[in-house]
Amino acid sequence: KGNAWAAAGMFRVLETIIHSDQASNFESQQADLTSWINEIISTSWSFQVRRLLFIYTFRHDNLPVCLRLQHPNGTLFNVIDDPTTFADSSSTALLAAVTYRYAALTGDASLIPAANRALTVIRESVDDDGWLHQTVDPETFDTPSLPGQFSPEGQAFVLLLHSAWRDYVSSETSSA
Repeated sequence: KGNAWAAAGMFRVLETIIHSDQASNFESQQADLTSWINEIISTSWSFQVRRLLFIYTFRHDNLPVCLRLQHPNGTLFNVIDDPTTFADSSSTALLAAVTYRYAALTGDASLIPAANRALTVIRESVDDDGWLHQTVDPETFDTPSLPGQFSPEGQAFVLLLHSAWRDYVSSETSSA
């Protein structure tokens, strides 16, 4: 979750600088922020890909035990590199929103396939009443939302994701 929050916050600062009348005085800071955002989103999406983690046990045979490093549907885990935690569609939605915004700003679409996979997962995680499921409990940040309870931040991230996707598609159409 921290990765998504950090990238979103940095992106907001970057956009503020870019749209200020002082933008030309902060070119190196813009380059730094752009680089850091790319580093966060590219590293985060690397955990969306099916990978296997071998952990050695202390059993008598000392054979490795294989664990998945991401949720089977592509949702990122609440603790991104800990497969013992739960799938978190809230941070997955926010990270995808930042990825679409980043691609629209920079023209770098290399991470769009990961964002598209996340968009599909998020669409499948919204019920008929519009509630996002598989969210983190916004009061604890380390437990999943209980059945019948929903995350306001998760709902907001769905809106951010949809508008970022829409704007990215629009930017691609207008540049073609």
